[in-house]
Amino acid sequence: MLTNLELAILQAVDRLTPDGYGETDGEAIEDQLHRAGHGVPSGLEFARMFIKLRDEGFLKTYLTGGGRPVQVELTGFGRQSARDAGGFAQGYSVARQMIASDSFAAAFPRAFGPWADAEAAHSLALSASVHFTADQI
Repeated sequence: MLTNLELAILQAVDRLTPDGYGETDGEAIEDQLHRAGHGVPSGLEFARMFIKLRDEGFLKTYLTGGGRPVQVELTGFGRQSARDAGGFAQGYSVARQMIASDSFAAAFPRAFGPWADAEAAHSLALSASVHFTADQI
């Protein structure tokens, strides 16, 4: 089963290559994920997600020596999976963006404070540096 972030990666690639004839790279995908309100793990943990998605048949990609995904494209299975999950993930992303807004913070400060703290803790946990040797990925 895919995590929310793995589904978001598939959906980002789908948005970046809507015609199905093209490829993108890790930097563009990372930008899409940030815009959708997702925390993105750093370094090799991010690369491991692409390896998993590739090995499970969702996408095709290569990794640079530094672990950055390049030439990323969805397989037919990956594109269908991204589109099937789109409804929930889009609603979730829109809800997160609304809660993160200044107007929500002003209207509901008692709700916004704990939510912002939880988001910060979640982002910090995802961005914590995880070190792997080359043979572990």
